[in-house]
Amino acid sequence: MSPVTQLQRGWNHRRKARQRWLTLLCLWLVVATAKANAADYAQQIKPLLQHRCFACHGALKQEAGLRLDTVAAMRIGGDSGPIVEPENPELSILLKRLRHSDPSQRMPPEGEPLSDKQIGWIESWMKNGAEPSQDDRPQANPRDHWAFQIPKQTAFPDDPTTQSVSLKPGSLNPIDRFLAAKHFQLGIKPVELADKQMLIRRLFIDLLGIPPTPDEVCQFLIDESPDAFERLVEQLLARPEYGERWGRHWMDVWRYSDWYGRRAVPDVMNSYPQIWRWRDWIVRSLNEDKGYDRMLMEMLAADEFCPTEDDNLVATGFLVRNWYKWNYETWMKDNVEHTGKAFLGLTLNCAHCHDHKYDPISHEDYFRFRAFFEPLELRHDRVAHQADPGPFKKYVYAESYGPMKTGAIRVFDEKLDAQTFMYTGGDARNRMEAKPPIAPGPPRSLCGTEFVVEPVSLPIDASYPGLKESVRQDELRQSSADLEQAKTAISAATAAVELSQAKLDELRAQATGPATAANQPTLESIVAADQAVILARVSARIADAAYSLTQAKLDSLRSRIAADDARFRDIGHPEHLAKLASRAERHVKLSSALHAVAVAEKALMSAEQKLASTDKSDEAKLNAVEQDVVKVEQAYHSARKTFDATRTALNSEDANYSPLSPSYPKTSSGRRLALARWIASRENPLTARVAINHIWLRHFGQALVETTDNLGVQGKLPEHPEILDWLAVELMNHGWSMKHIHRIVVNSQAYQRRSAAREDHPGQAIDSENRNYWRATARRMEAEVVRDSVLACSGSLDKTLGGPEIDPAAWHTTPRRSLYFTIHGESKMQFLDTFDGPNVCDCYRRTSTVLPQQALAMTNSELSVHYGRILAKRISEEILPSQGSSEGIEQRFVSQAFQRVINRPPSELEMQYSLQFLRQQHQLLTTTPEDQLRLAGNKAIAPAASELAQRARENLTISLFSHNDFVTVR
Repeated sequence: MSPVTQLQRGWNHRRKARQRWLTLLCLWLVVATAKANAADYAQQIKPLLQHRCFACHGALKQEAGLRLDTVAAMRIGGDSGPIVEPENPELSILLKRLRHSDPSQRMPPEGEPLSDKQIGWIESWMKNGAEPSQDDRPQANPRDHWAFQIPKQTAFPDDPTTQSVSLKPGSLNPIDRFLAAKHFQLGIKPVELADKQMLIRRLFIDLLGIPPTPDEVCQFLIDESPDAFERLVEQLLARPEYGERWGRHWMDVWRYSDWYGRRAVPDVMNSYPQIWRWRDWIVRSLNEDKGYDRMLMEMLAADEFCPTEDDNLVATGFLVRNWYKWNYETWMKDNVEHTGKAFLGLTLNCAHCHDHKYDPISHEDYFRFRAFFEPLELRHDRVAHQADPGPFKKYVYAESYGPMKTGAIRVFDEKLDAQTFMYTGGDARNRMEAKPPIAPGPPRSLCGTEFVVEPVSLPIDASYPGLKESVRQDELRQSSADLEQAKTAISAATAAVELSQAKLDELRAQATGPATAANQPTLESIVAADQAVILARVSARIADAAYSLTQAKLDSLRSRIAADDARFRDIGHPEHLAKLASRAERHVKLSSALHAVAVAEKALMSAEQKLASTDKSDEAKLNAVEQDVVKVEQAYHSARKTFDATRTALNSEDANYSPLSPSYPKTSSGRRLALARWIASRENPLTARVAINHIWLRHFGQALVETTDNLGVQGKLPEHPEILDWLAVELMNHGWSMKHIHRIVVNSQAYQRRSAAREDHPGQAIDSENRNYWRATARRMEAEVVRDSVLACSGSLDKTLGGPEIDPAAWHTTPRRSLYFTIHGESKMQFLDTFDGPNVCDCYRRTSTVLPQQALAMTNSELSVHYGRILAKRISEEILPSQGSSEGIEQRFVSQAFQRVINRPPSELEMQYSLQFLRQQHQLLTTTPEDQLRLAGNKAIAPAASELAQRARENLTISLFSHNDFVTVR
């Protein structure tokens, strides 16, 4: 072979090698590019499957034996075999079911189908090998979720007193012990404790919802004893304002609402009148330190738990509040949802249409829970010393009826055999006919399979309130009062007869005496006087008949009471006494008929007299009067006919008589009592935690579990689970006493620290959100506290407890606490709304906004102006009689104003600016034309002072309500 040929062959070989190398490089680049463009399993695929698929194919549930929470599980597959085919993606069962044209076969079965883009991610991931991420762990079993485990008090961390200044030596407060270890771990030195002046204001606002008076501040400041703060806590917890303050907190959680609907009609649609008694029960129970467990049991089942305790039966207002006139289904849905959220911190409503996607609550569990409430109906009970409101009116479609003015609204089990059926799609019309009725019970994953519901036999006076002594005494007292009025009416009628007869006798004597022009009566006057006598005598007969009727009613009432005793309490001869009661009622009907005859007779005589005096020449008027006479005659004959019939029926042997009250079932289903006992059980892992979380939120401004109505899998994790569980167990160990928890919280250093910190404090960088409570959190007062504090500072707050709802239109003229004003879904006090008052539909935690309207409300609202002027007047009346220069008097005024409004003396700069303000205001008012000083009158607002110096002081006190230290709890 020639050298040339060898050279050519070498070139060809190298060329082919380069071509093979370039081909491999291109293939590698294609594969690398494909992998680079493939969907990311950890970032795209698994989150998508978790959102749309894990509910049915995850740790909680594996339909068709399939799990999708790991790649390994997908490769194993379910009943149909592996669903992922990396080698042949087009054969993948997963892709086929995602793209299926038949909606009944396409996955996921609910919601919108996956988009082409999302399916493209999955296909791309499969084509590139369907590789898992490095940490492809299976979904945690929701049953193992922290909130579903029984809380336990963990051991305190090693004593950190030598490592952190956050805990004073010897302190045993559990909150501080847990937080001190956390502070040491993070390297945070907490700020110092707040001074006493700041602490007393914080504590008053926190426990009572109003600021302290200057005298109360002074007494605390001069008390140097080491337990001064602890004793102050006890004093405040014992005050009735505590129940009002914390009652409003719990009313948020329990969704308190007065009745609403078309109030102008009025027509009750939601909630129910007289529900304010539930609000008063909340306040009273908190002041009594009734256990939280007892409170929730009474709210859910007082009619089964304590059926004869009228003061506690109103607690079922919790369920009444959810009542909706037009749709029983809505009532049931709200009962399930808000019982779950309020007491268990669970979103049971998410299982209304299908199994809960995250928590171990099945679709069937939802209806098991609903079955607790299925027998419910409303009941309107009589209240002692009030008129009988009558029975609760069951709604009839298109019926309009207004609020009852008396009585107490509550629930009871009416339909003891009520059945609960499952339905689909959240629509009761889609009943699952093949499914049998669902028995009541909590979610099975939380209570197991053993759950017993036992019927409750009710005391007889609970099913028949007519046996209550208060009802009987009220009826007897009213009947006796009516009898006395009837006696008085007889005396008045007799006197009228005597007077009219004397007048007639006088006229007749004059007519038969010597005739003179001056005293001779006319024939018409004598006839008129004679007719007056006749009518007076008929009126006397009416009064006699009314007395007989009233006496018959009293006798009948006594007979009915005796018959009730014999019938319900096995006293005497029930059949014989029932017949006597029935006969006594017929006597009432006879007396009533006789009274009606007398009334009709008088009406007929009056009509005939009118006819006799009618001008016969006025034919139209005469015809009208004659027609009236005919109608009155018909009424008279009808009354006579009724009288004859009642007289004939008098001797009947009937034993039926009217009850003193409605009758209700003698047995209750016991469903809600079983539910309440389960929720209030120490074995329930959620109840105490939910309560502690709400209490902590309102003391510190932030909750331990941010999602206060959802402690489930999708809720936030607790910031300090050891504190949450320690306090939860402590609550249960001390009779569920909330006051006990308040003592622990407010006596902690975590609560008592200052809220201000230097900008260079390490906590600002390490824990800027103050999740570890190295300082206190300054926050604006709630809406009610702002208004009530204005009233309290001016000395005007009316501390009357309880009572019916107050029209919110009187918010600035009625000095009652904001708690007592009407609030419902269609109306609330505008001032409260401005400062983020409660949303009565859902307020498991309040929002807080900063709006310009808030500043305007504090500057020139009727509330601020009215009570600012009252405050200025009171301060001036205290200081003006004292001696001193005008400058000294103004200084004392400024000092007193700051002490009353902000609970501290003014700083030097504040004093300087305040005095300057007073001088400028006085000068401005002095140079203002007199006609401009005369403000338009407003009867709702205290008038401005006529003396200009005093008006300047008024403007200062009004402006102090806008001070940041007034509206802020520091």
